[in-house]
Amino acid sequence: MKGLLNKNKKIYIGLLMMVLLCSIFLFVKVQYDKTKNAVTTTDNSLAPFSNVELIKSALSLGRGNTGYCCTHFITGAIEGVPGVTDGGYPTQSGFSITYNKTSYTAELVTQGNKSYGTKWFNATNLDVSKMKMGDIIVGRGHAMMYLGNYSSYDALKNDISSKLGVDANTLFSNIAYKEYDVNGTVGSRYWVIEGNNNASVPGLRRGTEPYGCGTRDVPFIRNYA
Repeated sequence: MKGLLNKNKKIYIGLLMMVLLCSIFLFVKVQYDKTKNAVTTTDNSLAPFSNVELIKSALSLGRGNTGYCCTHFITGAIEGVPGVTDGGYPTQSGFSITYNKTSYTAELVTQGNKSYGTKWFNATNLDVSKMKMGDIIVGRGHAMMYLGNYSSYDALKNDISSKLGVDANTLFSNIAYKEYDVNGTVGSRYWVIEGNNNASVPGLRRGTEPYGCGTRDVPFIRNYA
């Protein structure tokens, strides 16, 4: 009898251990799934793909293409990342994207109600020094993608091409750009790529209207403040 009780005790203990292990496994799995489907808040980037992938897509879209106003350019760049089927529509309240059939919330840097004459980087809700290449900036009536802090366009090209592992002349070929004096009234060290009206940027090519944007809306790089 004593031996039978000991045997049953071992069985009960074994069952309890199995139940405990299963509970731990399910808890860890749920937490992992939550993390997997969450968007990181540490680098203001899109999840789940990297900013490098997004920049590659944005630069590819900017080469020789025309007819992109600001939000359509951002959406097009996102949808150029492999696995993305819906690039969403960027607004100040946020937006969602679909990647590998899973919906993700896209993080962005908002400008708030930027008044005319205020430099965009002084109106953001984040210290610009903490911004990373590929961050999406959405303000009142405009959206753009941050490229980085550089003293010149050549410095930008050399650094980004090095990070992406692509020759600078290839990566930036046929991309429109406007370089302002970094110490001037309208210039800065903060560079972005955006879809915008080229009427204010003499010398940029004329666009088309594939997305219902104006005929002068084109993607280009600049360091406008």
